[in-house]
Amino acid sequence: MSHLRSIPFDAAYPMITVPFSGETIEDVGVSVKAVMKHPFDMLEFQAGTFNGVINFTQLWDVLTRISMETDEAPILFSCDMHALPEYYQTARDYADILSFAVRTTQIDTVAIESFLPPDTIADIADKCMESDVIPMITIRLKAHTTPDMMRAQLADMLGLDVHVFHVVMPVSTIEEIKSMEDTAAAFMQEHAHTNVIIQPVGTVAKEQLLQGNTFHSPLLFAAAGTETDTLPDSAALKAALAK
Repeated sequence: MSHLRSIPFDAAYPMITVPFSGETIEDVGVSVKAVMKHPFDMLEFQAGTFNGVINFTQLWDVLTRISMETDEAPILFSCDMHALPEYYQTARDYADILSFAVRTTQIDTVAIESFLPPDTIADIADKCMESDVIPMITIRLKAHTTPDMMRAQLADMLGLDVHVFHVVMPVSTIEEIKSMEDTAAAFMQEHAHTNVIIQPVGTVAKEQLLQGNTFHSPLLFAAAGTETDTLPDSAALKAALAK
């Protein structure tokens, strides 16, 4: 699959990324069909709630189903470790799930949570290179994280053969969004060939998206059909970007 390597992460042309999920293979199939009726550029399979995610035969089957239903649209694979059965909420099991998804070559990019040990992240990144999948490290910041702390967490991820970083932070003001933008821009200027995707989260961030503010980010996150507390509807976001 892996179309994404031919699609640049270009802030001038942000990609609308829409999530879908499901507990069973059939649920996932229904969910992805529903999502595809709405505007999107990339789909995010949130695999943590899929009840077969720890059974690699079922994980293979659901990824195959997704590929068939989406006509091989670009897929971002993510997995919330805290949504897994409690027994499997370990860094090792979580890493095994990501590694298997990468090896199927049925995804285009994989979100790797930054809490994993550096050696584990590097190992997943190596598997991504072998499978032509883009690794993306997700860094989740607490509210009111300072620019220096954001910069330090990004710097900690350098040297792991990963060049795409997704920074998520709750915000309550436009000034906090601007601070995230400025920190990401400075980091990318200092470290060539890196891409920092910022995702400010909150009502003010959603309002800014619907006013056409892309946060200078190459990926924008939206919901399909109905907005949520933090995500705009993808059709409304597409209309806002077209103005």
